[in-house]
Amino acid sequence: GATGGTMSEDSSGDASKSELIDSVYYVLQRHLLRAANSCDGAVAAAAVAQAATLLGGLLLDALSSQLVLSVSAKLAGAALASAHAMVAEATQGTACTMVGTAASACVSGAMGTAVSAAGSAIGTAASRLPATLRALNGLQLSLSCAPRLWRGAEEACARELPAPAMEAVAASLEAAKVEADAKLSAALEEGLDQLCASLTPRLKPRLDALRDRSYVLGSDEALAAAESASLVGPLVGELEAAMASVRSGLSADNAEALLGKLLSHCAQRIEALLLTKRVDMFGALQFERDVRALTGRLGALSSRSVRGHTARLTQVTALLSLEREAELAELWADGGLRLSAAEARAILALRVEFKKEAIAAVKLPS
Repeated sequence: GATGGTMSEDSSGDASKSELIDSVYYVLQRHLLRAANSCDGAVAAAAVAQAATLLGGLLLDALSSQLVLSVSAKLAGAALASAHAMVAEATQGTACTMVGTAASACVSGAMGTAVSAAGSAIGTAASRLPATLRALNGLQLSLSCAPRLWRGAEEACARELPAPAMEAVAASLEAAKVEADAKLSAALEEGLDQLCASLTPRLKPRLDALRDRSYVLGSDEALAAAESASLVGPLVGELEAAMASVRSGLSADNAEALLGKLLSHCAQRIEALLLTKRVDMFGALQFERDVRALTGRLGALSSRSVRGHTARLTQVTALLSLEREAELAELWADGGLRLSAAEARAILALRVEFKKEAIAAVKLPS
């Protein structure tokens, strides 16, 4: 069927990309070995330079040419955002003041226009996605093969070349390794950033739900009610769905790297939204519970620790949980904070019980 054909094409594409990289590295390995066997330092150094040029030039260009997801993906994200905005505006009556069936028609028209645009953009992005994922895997495979190539060349040159010549070749090898690896790493990082940017629009509604969440609770009863309406479950569910849409086409390392970028995006957005709020003692406790639950749920998605991605949020909860403004000095003295002094004071200023003058008066050693 159609599904089987698509899977076959994807597998074939992966195999072709892997075969290309294996062939390139095999040829370069033989090329460097022959140069070493020449017992001529100049020949070996030239061969090393040529290998670096091929890896950071021709091979990189061949792989990077497939990283074309960003434009169509951004269009898809923009179209989806437009759909949400248009429907919300129409529903609230800011774009239409009609009532009854007229209002319904307005909403339907807005939905139809925006969703049609979104569907077109998403279709374009989806058609390019398999090639993008294969290119990312190719870059990651190339990076994993490079150390063995340079190590083998160094060992061969050390066996065949006289010591004075080996010193010059060793310098060339180090420069080639740094240059080629830097270019491949930068391309992989950029490609993962593009893929991350194509997925973040689907997380936006879940993250922006924090706008309507109050952290000025005032009582244990309100705290209990807030905990029962946690935003963590829907956000993690959407994140799981986003990863599921690409995970099967990514290598394990690339999938983990992408997940890390998405987690960092979520943490940064949550922190930014929190800074627009006020927080009381009960709200600080609820935010701490939210962050702890988020860290726990996210940890189940990854084979690596996610605490580094939520470290700032954890430190924000520690600041919000202080009982007095003066305790900031003690927490600061413990060290390890990823927040600057200005950021720490701004977090404390969210607490409704704390006075800005008292926060400003706390002395923090530089």
